[in-house]
Amino acid sequence: MLSSYEKRWQSELGRELGTGLRLFELRQRMGREKIDRVLGALDDPELLAAIVRSGDMDRPSQLAAELLRKPRIVGAIGIALLASLRACMK
Repeated sequence: MLSSYEKRWQSELGRELGTGLRLFELRQRMGREKIDRVLGALDDPELLAAIVRSGDMDRPSQLAAELLRKPRIVGAIGIALLASLRACMK
Protein backbone atom coordinates (compact mmCIF):
# COMPACT_ATOMS: atom_id res chain seq x y z
CA MET A 1 0.00 0.00 0.00
CA LEU A 2 2.78 2.46 0.88
CA SER A 3 4.53 1.65 -2.37
CA SER A 4 1.50 2.64 -4.45
CA TYR A 5 1.10 5.86 -2.42
CA GLU A 6 4.77 6.68 -2.97
CA LYS A 7 4.45 6.14 -6.71
CA ARG A 8 1.30 8.27 -6.93
CA TRP A 9 2.68 11.31 -5.09
CA GLN A 10 5.98 11.12 -6.94
CA SER A 11 4.23 10.99 -10.29
CA GLU A 12 1.94 13.89 -9.34
CA LEU A 13 4.29 16.16 -7.40
CA GLY A 14 7.82 14.81 -7.74
CA ARG A 15 8.66 16.81 -10.86
CA GLU A 16 7.22 20.00 -9.36
CA LEU A 17 9.20 19.52 -6.15
CA GLY A 18 12.36 19.09 -8.20
CA THR A 19 11.55 22.17 -10.28
CA GLY A 20 10.84 24.21 -7.15
CA LEU A 21 14.15 23.15 -5.60
CA ARG A 22 16.10 24.00 -8.76
CA LEU A 23 14.40 27.41 -8.99
CA PHE A 24 15.23 28.06 -5.33
CA GLU A 25 18.88 27.07 -5.88
CA LEU A 26 19.06 29.31 -8.94
CA ARG A 27 17.70 32.25 -6.95
CA GLN A 28 20.25 31.57 -4.22
CA ARG A 29 23.04 32.01 -6.78
CA MET A 30 21.68 35.33 -8.07
CA GLY A 31 23.41 38.47 -6.84
CA ARG A 32 21.57 41.31 -5.14
CA GLU A 33 21.71 43.45 -8.30
CA LYS A 34 20.12 40.72 -10.45
CA ILE A 35 17.38 40.13 -7.85
CA ASP A 36 16.66 43.88 -7.74
CA ARG A 37 16.34 43.95 -11.55
CA VAL A 38 13.94 41.00 -11.57
CA LEU A 39 11.83 42.51 -8.78
CA GLY A 40 11.76 45.82 -10.64
CA ALA A 41 10.59 44.06 -13.79
CA LEU A 42 7.81 42.37 -11.83
CA ASP A 43 6.41 45.78 -10.86
CA ASP A 44 4.08 45.80 -13.85
CA PRO A 45 0.28 45.36 -13.78
CA GLU A 46 0.32 42.74 -16.54
CA LEU A 47 2.97 40.67 -14.77
CA LEU A 48 1.27 41.03 -11.40
CA ALA A 49 -1.96 39.78 -12.99
CA ALA A 50 -0.07 36.78 -14.39
CA ILE A 51 1.33 36.04 -10.93
CA VAL A 52 -2.14 36.19 -9.38
CA ARG A 53 -3.58 34.05 -12.18
CA SER A 54 -0.85 31.39 -12.38
CA GLY A 55 0.96 31.57 -9.06
CA ASP A 56 0.72 28.33 -7.10
CA MET A 57 3.33 27.44 -4.50
CA ASP A 58 2.73 23.74 -5.22
CA ARG A 59 3.27 24.17 -8.96
CA PRO A 60 6.08 26.70 -9.50
CA SER A 61 6.71 25.58 -13.07
CA GLN A 62 3.35 26.98 -14.22
CA LEU A 63 4.19 30.51 -13.12
CA ALA A 64 7.82 30.28 -14.23
CA ALA A 65 6.74 29.15 -17.70
CA GLU A 66 4.28 32.03 -18.02
CA LEU A 67 6.75 34.64 -16.78
CA LEU A 68 9.50 33.40 -19.09
CA ARG A 69 7.29 34.35 -22.04
CA LYS A 70 7.37 38.01 -20.95
CA PRO A 71 10.13 40.12 -22.57
CA ARG A 72 10.49 42.30 -19.45
CA ILE A 73 11.37 39.28 -17.35
CA VAL A 74 13.73 37.82 -19.92
CA GLY A 75 15.55 41.17 -20.13
CA ALA A 76 15.83 41.45 -16.35
CA ILE A 77 17.00 37.89 -15.88
CA GLY A 78 19.57 37.97 -18.64
CA ILE A 79 20.54 35.39 -21.20
CA ALA A 80 22.84 33.34 -18.94
CA LEU A 81 20.22 32.87 -16.25
CA LEU A 82 17.51 32.28 -18.82
CA ALA A 83 19.28 29.14 -20.02
CA SER A 84 19.56 27.94 -16.42
CA LEU A 85 15.88 28.63 -15.81
CA ARG A 86 14.84 26.74 -18.91
CA ALA A 87 16.96 23.80 -17.77
CA CYS A 88 15.09 23.87 -14.43
CA MET A 89 11.81 23.50 -16.25
CA LYS A 90 12.77 20.22 -17.93
